[in-house]
Amino acid sequence: MQALTRELRQFETVFIRPTCEPQRFERHIFDLTRERDFAGRPLPGAAAVLHDALRESDREPWLLRINGRDAPVSSRRHRPGAFHVSMDQGTPLFGATADAAQTERALAAFSLTLANLAPDLAPAVVSTGLRYLVVPIRSGLAEAKVAHPQLEQLLAELDAEFAYLLDVPTREGRHWENHGSLEDIAPGSAAGAVAAFPVRSDARRKRGAFGKPRQTVVGELLPDRGIRDELAHRGTNAGIVVEGSHSDPDRLGVFGVRAEQR
Repeated sequence: MQALTRELRQFETVFIRPTCEPQRFERHIFDLTRERDFAGRPLPGAAAVLHDALRESDREPWLLRINGRDAPVSSRRHRPGAFHVSMDQGTPLFGATADAAQTERALAAFSLTLANLAPDLAPAVVSTGLRYLVVPIRSGLAEAKVAHPQLEQLLAELDAEFAYLLDVPTREGRHWENHGSLEDIAPGSAAGAVAAFPVRSDARRKRGAFGKPRQTVVGELLPDRGIRDELAHRGTNAGIVVEGSHSDPDRLGVFGVRAEQR
């Protein structure tokens, strides 16, 4: 699977294997260097492929299993080859919050300074599958770039795998591979973590940083009752853009389809 992923040269490739249950499938996700414990984009794409290849219905639920964990995904057909897919990313898990020195280092890792930091917020680790260090800023998003190797050193200290730069006023963000040579314009695995960041436990006393209480993807800021954590849901459109087959001397007729979110 790793060799085939490198041959296809896709950012991520998901391999799906049926189980004895018609709606549940085992999955393995690879990037060009390793197998991933989780990734956000391949799962909606996989659900769209399964729906297109196996079902005639308009709506279908799926359970896509990885490392002993089921990710509930539902797909809805818009038209032939076009689907809307939503995924339950599970309850967000909150990790370390950066101290003052680590905050300054996190900003420096993105070529920014304390002047760019969002008021009353600090970088923190959030996970709905992969552990992201969410770095909240109020300015400098367009100019930011990764200053290697500061970022990887800091991530190791905070037990994070990746980092996401979040512009709080505009609710826009950017994400790079940790070495900084490649920017990922649509990191699906970060969606739940970034949406959960405003409702992490430390935000109970910092609600003003995100404006008045409002419904978010993962929860609700409640001025009198604190924070109610909920499941993180993510939705996207997916379309079938190319089909193909792969033949192997030991496994003839292995079939592959690639789906693209858009």
